[in-house]
Amino acid sequence: MLNDNSQTLVLLIILNFIILASNVVFSNITHAQRIPELHEKSLDEITKYSPTEYPHIGVGNVPMGIGVNDYTIYVINQKDDTVSVIDGINNTKIGEDIKVGDGPAAIDINSFTNMIYVVNLYDNTVSVINGTTNTKIEPDIIVGTLPLNRGIDIDEATNRIYVTNGEFGTFGNVSIIDGEDNTKIGEDIKVGRSPTNLGINHHTNTIYVANFDDNNVSVINGTNNTRINDIQVGKGPITIAVNSETNTVYVANIMNNTVSVINGTTNTKIEPDIQVGKAPTGIGINYRTNSTYVANQEDGTVSVINGTTNTKIEPDIQVGKAPTGIGINHPTNTIYVANQEDGTVSVIDGKTNKVVAQVTFNIEPFNAGHIECDKDKLIAPLARLFYMDSNSLCIAKPNQGFEFVSWQENLPGNSTQLLKFTKPNNWISNVQNSILNFINLTSDKPEATLNITKFGSFTANFKALPPPLPPEYVATLFGVVATAFISSWLTPTIIGWRKAKNHQNKLNNYQNKLKDLHKDNKLDKNDFDKLDTLREKVVSGYTRGDITKDQYDVLLKNLSIKYNEIFKNEIKSLKIPVKNEDTIKLMNELDSKLDDVYLEEKIDKEHHTLLKDKIMELKKNKNSNK
Repeated sequence: MLNDNSQTLVLLIILNFIILASNVVFSNITHAQRIPELHEKSLDEITKYSPTEYPHIGVGNVPMGIGVNDYTIYVINQKDDTVSVIDGINNTKIGEDIKVGDGPAAIDINSFTNMIYVVNLYDNTVSVINGTTNTKIEPDIIVGTLPLNRGIDIDEATNRIYVTNGEFGTFGNVSIIDGEDNTKIGEDIKVGRSPTNLGINHHTNTIYVANFDDNNVSVINGTNNTRINDIQVGKGPITIAVNSETNTVYVANIMNNTVSVINGTTNTKIEPDIQVGKAPTGIGINYRTNSTYVANQEDGTVSVINGTTNTKIEPDIQVGKAPTGIGINHPTNTIYVANQEDGTVSVIDGKTNKVVAQVTFNIEPFNAGHIECDKDKLIAPLARLFYMDSNSLCIAKPNQGFEFVSWQENLPGNSTQLLKFTKPNNWISNVQNSILNFINLTSDKPEATLNITKFGSFTANFKALPPPLPPEYVATLFGVVATAFISSWLTPTIIGWRKAKNHQNKLNNYQNKLKDLHKDNKLDKNDFDKLDTLREKVVSGYTRGDITKDQYDVLLKNLSIKYNEIFKNEIKSLKIPVKNEDTIKLMNELDSKLDDVYLEEKIDKEHHTLLKDKIMELKKNKNSNK
């Protein structure tokens, strides 16, 4: 038998939920009527994703090659005679495409001078783009006859640009451009038949040229620009890349679907060739991970080669249609793949070697819920970019007191497209949901799961359930009627007061933990882990609704200040002038760490820019003391 207090509580709950049931019914009817006006499309009109659809960035027509300069990516569009520019921070195309020569087919970048060089196939020229302004410098540079596809590379140490020339079936040559004044210099260097591509070892000043019809690679001494010898490789060598760190040359052979590997120390081929996908046409090397990425045009895939063992990693990565060019952003460990037939660029995460989708999640209303992807990854409603594997499953989970309503895609021009929404429940199920919500046992709705298959911005819409009366405010049976009468206005007031108090207490707690970092009177690299842990707690607390958006923004700013202090102290600790090899290594590691922290949005743009300028000053100091 229940005691008097328990009976009182049960009666109160029953009475309260009868009142709530009517409120929920009217609330759902109103929402159902509102949906077409909000989204302008019915469920019959929503986009149906194809199982073979992959995330991508749209560029111009027939993208052929990619150049990467830190956080800016340049894509040549052969049919448009243009170059598209992609912001490597948020992976979106920026500005108008840049007009270049006729039939751009190859691209490379001098990161020291911030100049981009584009080989134009049909007018025998090279266009030069100023990377600071993203404008073309006039006039174009005339080189040899019919520069072949992907035939350009830059020796940044000498600021010289090498371009392959020659028609298929005939002996070709290599032109040299002086990057100081962008003029062609000296005599062209004779190589084999149908030179298609070249690569440079910046440490040894050696140039390697792939000769398609001779099935070999010519070796050029960059000091005197003379041809040394030829190395036999696979059938139809079409593209080449050099890992200067390991002194290893990788050659993609399109006619027998292999990659040949050359030892740069002895200039001899390492046996056997590595089998990759069909028609390998693009190749790029990630120096950080010692991995080689090969674009297979006929497969629509990218093969990955382990540079330590020179073996292919299974399986190949599915990308867009007819991938032809590969560019790698080393600081972010991101691989960009130009897909020729569908005018797109695929993005691969170098950590997982999977195609990723770039998404932004929003929650409406704020703090009504959170989003979990692939069961173990929590995505907070931060209105910020996230990267996740293609076909990740994300579920919108309501916080207590809310229920899921719909998923929508946010389109340009402030318009939206309805993806999924919950059908209005009947009054019985609404009463059941309210009771489950009261005891925090609500189950996830099937409609709340979204399959992420492309880049985009998505919003999970929730609606508030009428709050049940908190049992701690119940005293006696006599209070049931009075409590039910005033619950519609008293309960929100009490809950609002308690939330505000809890938000302030949590904010004070986070601020005190920030102050604790200064207990030893210094901030250095040993504090990175503590700061990361605190930031994770702040993000998690924000997701749960422990703090408000304004409080969250203040905490992020304060955290950025702490990260900035650590980096400033680490930069000051470096020995000046920078001549020692260990100091140079520490400087480069610090530079890379700064980029990683910025990409993870732990430090804001202002602090990142100031710190990068300080490191750039050190690098200039190092170069001036060579």
